[in-house]
Amino acid sequence: MGDIDPQKVPISEQLDKLKPIMETIAKEQNRSLEDIFIEYMDLASEFSVANASKFKEDYLDFDLNS
Repeated sequence: MGDIDPQKVPISEQLDKLKPIMETIAKEQNRSLEDIFIEYMDLASEFSVANASKFKEDYLDFDLNS
């Protein structure tokens, strides 16, 4: 869902919006809602780390003293 920024939207609001989608995925994959939630949280964490690394990489040569 492109309208949810994990960095700005509280997790409770994210889950409220995503729960129906997660329930559908869980049913389609014959998995528990909890499994889908854990996978979502893992992916969100990986995304956050990747974004932080990219930001650091992009500004590694930026010199504040110039």
